[in-house]
Amino acid sequence: MSPTEVLRGNASILLPNVQDADGKIYTCSVLHSPDREEKTIELRVDAPPLVKLGSTKVQLNKLNTIACTATDFYPGNISMTWFRNDKIVQGPERPPIQPSTGQLFRAESFLKLVPEFSDAKANFSCHINHQAFKGPEAPQFQLSLQARPNLQLITRPQGEKFVAALCNVSEFYPSHVNIQWLKNGEPQEQVKSEVYRMHNGMFYINSVFFPKKSDVEVTYACRVEHEALETSLEKSVLWRPEAKNNSVMGTSDEKKHLQKKDEEKLLDTSKPRPEETRSELIPTEELDNVQEQRL
Repeated sequence: MSPTEVLRGNASILLPNVQDADGKIYTCSVLHSPDREEKTIELRVDAPPLVKLGSTKVQLNKLNTIACTATDFYPGNISMTWFRNDKIVQGPERPPIQPSTGQLFRAESFLKLVPEFSDAKANFSCHINHQAFKGPEAPQFQLSLQARPNLQLITRPQGEKFVAALCNVSEFYPSHVNIQWLKNGEPQEQVKSEVYRMHNGMFYINSVFFPKKSDVEVTYACRVEHEALETSLEKSVLWRPEAKNNSVMGTSDEKKHLQKKDEEKLLDTSKPRPEETRSELIPTEELDNVQEQRL
C-alpha cells in the first residue's frame, strides 16, 4: 500500500505477478477510534483458455478427426463437448490436462466422425466450460467435404503401340479438377469431357490423348491435381514405335481412320451406371455415353 494514498482514503493493495498462492480471502480493516470497520474479499486466480480448432477439411465416407485445443488456462479444471446443430454428438469429457506456459495448462479434445453429404451445411461447435468463462465458449465451424480422385489409364489398342489413351478420373469431390497429359514431362494437347456427377454424389471426368508419330520410345503420363490431394496423382504408359516397314501409324488416311475409330470408342467410356454408388473403378466395357469437346 502507498502511505500517501492511505491518507487520501485509498488503501488498495497491489499484487504484481499474481500466482496461485495469491488466491486467498483478503480483509481490509479500518480503525478510526472509537470505530472499527472490516470488509473481506475473495481473490480467485484464473485465466481463460485460448481456443483453437484444427483443420476442418474432411474426407467423405472415411473416419476423420478434428481437434479442439484449449491453451494457457488456469486452473486446470475444464470440460469439452462437441455439438452438431445444437445436439451433442460427443462428450462432455474432461480431457487430460498438460502443462503449458508458466503455471498455465492446455488440453485437447478430438471429434471422430465419418462425414456424409448431409453434413455439408451442418453447424458444428466445440463447447468449452471453464470457471474463467461466464458461459461456455463455443467456436462454430462447417466441414469442408473432400474426396480424393481415383485415376485409371486406358490405352487403345492395349500394349505399347496404342493410338489413343484415356485418363478416367472418378470419385472426387468437389468438382474442380485439373488434368494434364505429359510427353516425356512436356505438356500436351488433349480432348477433355465435361465434369459429370455420379449417382453417389461424387464427380468424374475423362481426358483423351492421341500420340503423334515418333521414331523413338516415349513415356506419356496423365497428371491429376485436386484440392483433396496433398501431391498430384499421376500414371504413365510407355509408347513404343513399330518397325519402319510395319508402322502402326501407316499412311495419313489410315492414321485418321484409326484415330477416328479409337476416338469414338474411347469417348464412349467411363460414365458409371445411374445406380453405381460404390467407390471403385468402372470396368472399361461398362462405360458409355460421355459427350466430349476439344480444348
